Amino acid sequence: MQSGKGKTKSWLLEYISSDRYIEPIMGWIGSSDMYAQEIKLYFDSKEEAVSYAERNNIEYDLIENQEQPKPAVRAYSTIYTKP
Repeated sequence: MQSGKGKTKSWLLEYISSDRYIEPIMGWIGSSDMYAQEIKLYFDSKEEAVSYAERNNIEYDLIENQEQPKPAVRAYSTIYTKP
């Protein structure tokens, strides 16, 4: 199975919180900051994402997407026989 490239041309702004903790009963990771876990903003361009972060005084790290290798085209319908 090969994954497609749908919805990979957008930029994502995620809130990152430093006040995370391990919940003692279940062992899940929790946070008192609801926005850090729930809000993800998508933008069409890098400039829009950076502009939004700067307008709202949000500290950000810009992580450029690395070029992924092209998947090899394979024919899975070939019938193999024993020699």
